[in-house]
Order: sequence, then structure tokens, then C-alpha cells
Amino acid sequence: MKIKDVEQDPKTHLLGPRLTFALDDEGKYQIVESVGNSLGTLSVKMMQHHINDEVEAAAERVRSGKESPLAFFMALHIMDRGLLSQYVGIAGWRIKRHLKPSVFGKLKTDVLQRYADFFGVTLEEFINPRLDRKYLLLGMKDNENGY
Repeated sequence: MKIKDVEQDPKTHLLGPRLTFALDDEGKYQIVESVGNSLGTLSVKMMQHHINDEVEAAAERVRSGKESPLAFFMALHIMDRGLLSQYVGIAGWRIKRHLKPSVFGKLKTDVLQRYADFFGVTLEEFINPRLDRKYLLLGMKDNENGY
């Protein structure tokens, strides 16, 4: 694609300009800024819908008592046990246990607080998350106290 053909569609703009490669007049690749393109926007929207479905499924598992609130926050932040383990310094096998409501209910406050601090919520919000609201992805938050 040539530089002049790089799609510049502000209607499909999501989170700022995107960088792409295009050929200049001499046939060399250059980095070009694009304010939006339909294919990139479609990809991001599909990913957002998939993640929202995962968050909703996790919220339902928490509501039904099958998993602890930790599962909801992991889904909301697109994390698996291994990644969370690296960030909070808790072994993956312990995180797996903490996903069980029976174990989660017996956790010490300092462990719960470590999770709450990492996810950027209060201890109360971590223990009793608001599972009935819609969540926005990619760093955007609701008005106040949005996770």
C-alpha cells in the first residue's frame, strides 16, 4: 500500500492514531500515522466483545458461588494464574486455591489487600465486587470507582 492509500477514517477512530507501514514514492517502506481504519477497528471491537463475554461468564460464576471474586477481577484484567502470580508474588497453585470460594472466605486480610491493591480497588470492592454493571475496557473507566 502506498502512503497516499493509508486509510484515514476518523469515524473508526478508537484510542488514538495507529502506526502502519506504507511505500513512499521511491518504493521504500515508511512508518505512517493513520487516524483510523475499518479493519483495525473491527479487530479491536471483536476482541472487546470476546473479553466482555469472558468477564460476564466470570461474573456469573461468582454470582452462582462456583468461583471467588478473584476470578472476576482476573477476567476483567485479562490475566491468567501465571501472570497474576508474577505480579502479586503469590504462587500459581495458591492462586488456584484462592479461586475457590471456600478458601477465599478464609484468606487473611493482608493477602486480600495485596490483590485489591494490585487490581486498584478497595478491599471492600474486591471482596464484594459490583457484578451487575457493564465494564469498559482498554483503560477507560466509568464515572467514579469504576474498575
